[in-house]
Amino acid sequence: MASKKLKVQVLKAFIDRRSKRVHAVGDVLNITENRLAEIRKVDPDLVQEIN
Repeated sequence: MASKKLKVQVLKAFIDRRSKRVHAVGDVLNITENRLAEIRKVDPDLVQEIN
């Protein structure tokens, strides 16, 4: 079963380790719960979940 997709907003600019893309403050991403957990392991304050 696939992970649920979540919408998150970038709070601190970062370079995605997987895609090598730069995500700027304010960007909105659609990511899986698993990917969110991976990002939060690096820094819990990089992104926040939004509705």
